[in-house]
Amino acid sequence: LEPAPEGDGLRVAPIPPDNASGAPVTLDLPVLRLTWDAQHVRGTYRALTESRTRLYVRVPDGATTATVDGAPVTLPTSSPWLPVDVDLLPGQTLDFEVGP
Repeated sequence: LEPAPEGDGLRVAPIPPDNASGAPVTLDLPVLRLTWDAQHVRGTYRALTESRTRLYVRVPDGATTATVDGAPVTLPTSSPWLPVDVDLLPGQTLDFEVGP
């Protein structure tokens, strides 16, 4: 996780786990929960305050689908980053997933 160079949000670019089992890895922070493996990134953004921001989710190699709050979204063709707009009130959540 790092600030987006665009200045409007966060870049979410988990490194695939380097383990023999290929088991997913989870990072659970107060505002963001991420679970990922070599082919998937799943997350939940949890608004602690009124939140208007953008997440840039790194698209894993081989990914062909993405959803935001269960609705399909189009993967970018000219960028490795899927922009996910966040506009939430305190206590609300936004789920996202990118994978094959």
